[in-house]
Amino acid sequence: MIKKAFIPALLCLLLIVSLPVAAYADEYCSLGSYTAGEEINCFIAAIDPGAVYSADELPPGCELEAVTAGEAAYLTLSGTPTVAGSYEFTVTAGESIVCSLDICPAMPTVRVSDDLRCLPGGSVTLEAAAETGDGGALSYQWCSGAGLMAEPIPGATDRSYSVTFNETGTYLYSCEVTNTNGGQTVSVLSGPVTVTVYEPAVLSVRVETMPTKTDYMVGDLFDLTGLTLRVNYDDGSQKVVSDGFSVYPAKLDNPGTQSVRVTYEGRSCGLTVMVEKAEAKVEGIGVLTLPDKTAYKTGDSLETAGLAIRVYTDDGGHFDVSSGLDCSPTVLDKEGRQTVTVKYAEKTCTFTVTVEPSKVVTGISVLTPPDTTSYTVGDRIDTKGLSIRVNTNKGPEPVTEGFTVTPKVVTSPGTQEITVIYGQYSTKFNVTVAEAAAITPTPKPTPTPSATPAAETPEPSPSAAETPRVTSVPSTARRGPSAVVVVFLVIAVLALAGLGAYGWYLRRSGGFAAEETDTPVPPTQPKAPAPAPVPPQAAPEDDFVITIPELSEELNTPDDRPPEKKEE
Repeated sequence: MIKKAFIPALLCLLLIVSLPVAAYADEYCSLGSYTAGEEINCFIAAIDPGAVYSADELPPGCELEAVTAGEAAYLTLSGTPTVAGSYEFTVTAGESIVCSLDICPAMPTVRVSDDLRCLPGGSVTLEAAAETGDGGALSYQWCSGAGLMAEPIPGATDRSYSVTFNETGTYLYSCEVTNTNGGQTVSVLSGPVTVTVYEPAVLSVRVETMPTKTDYMVGDLFDLTGLTLRVNYDDGSQKVVSDGFSVYPAKLDNPGTQSVRVTYEGRSCGLTVMVEKAEAKVEGIGVLTLPDKTAYKTGDSLETAGLAIRVYTDDGGHFDVSSGLDCSPTVLDKEGRQTVTVKYAEKTCTFTVTVEPSKVVTGISVLTPPDTTSYTVGDRIDTKGLSIRVNTNKGPEPVTEGFTVTPKVVTSPGTQEITVIYGQYSTKFNVTVAEAAAITPTPKPTPTPSATPAAETPEPSPSAAETPRVTSVPSTARRGPSAVVVVFLVIAVLALAGLGAYGWYLRRSGGFAAEETDTPVPPTQPKAPAPAPVPPQAAPEDDFVITIPELSEELNTPDDRPPEKKEE
């Protein structure tokens, strides 16, 4: 008897619990998080072509757009958001879809001064420049130190900051830039600026002006007249000196091009002069060492660094020359091996160089497609694994970066063509695009059939059948899960309490009398007639009818009676 009473109550409990979930109809679509100033194209839902849609209070810079592809249409949010914040707006297209979108301020780009130097007692000015793509308000804060050790300097809130140093040492500074947009802020700390304070010392010297005399005869003394040096100090300062330096060798004994070393306060530089023998005549010249560079491309200029010639005189001697040489041509415009002529003292000699054509791109093609070639409408193209073949006049070359693809987001189901752009050349490959999966509504429970014939189901209203419905994207979520759980628990407690009360009622009314008595019932006792069936009532549309069997004397059938005692 308990089992027969429990089954109808359990069916009733399941029906009551499923009603709130089946009746819940609000749709919620999270569009994700983006940065202000960044172009977006967010898929919201698939709609019927020609459906009327609207929205309230879209994020500034954004708009709704319906994209038609064949017999399908898709509703998207596109544009460039300009104001940061968390937005929630309702899109109406047959049904209401609540959409959420987070816009964050753009991270500013910061540039600071190069490393600086100064003397004790000197001052330096630190400069910072920042920019952001979302039009937010930028503020500056200079800090002493860098990274985790950076400490804000009170009052140093301008783009520039001047500081004076009294002691030698190394000091670090950095600048924190904050972008404020839509009531939200984002900050970035620049790299360090190193300020070195030190005593100046000679860093290097170089010849500012050559001496007046540069041609000598063997045995002559070097003449310092007209020679000046530019002295560079490690604090960045410079000065030009015309004395205080020494030269080596002071006497020029070697014919030909001779190097002379000039020294000033421990730093040296060199110069060359020409030394000839008296009354010697040049009989001929020849290449002694080739230039350091002998391979060129079409249109390159000749470089003579490393070139030296040997000059032969009529007295049987010779000397070497490595500067002041007249070479032609100076521009190499012929492909292959090209002859260069060297002229000295009306004598000539030659050497050859190789000239290769410059590399020229003639076209591109897809070498390997990307790893991912199957997408769903609204996905972004993933170029991982994509490589192209760049054809040049020197042969093909594989390239895996430096190119762009368009479109970046697939919007049309089926086979879609993607264009790869590299410089002024382009090529294409195809991807497969699937329809966005629609969310299948939760079916209503099927009513338990009763013994009586069921009422005829009314035909659906034409207006309801023709109303366009919006199919949400797979990421659409139901709102308010906490409320559903609370309602479920309350209904479950009430149903269990009702089940207990029903059992108590049966006991009080004698429904269990047949089980509690030991008096046997004669097998010939006639069975009480069953009550007349109640005519079925037509259930209202979208409601369920559960028929609970009538309790009758069938509970006291011979199968339920205790066994008869046999007479001994």
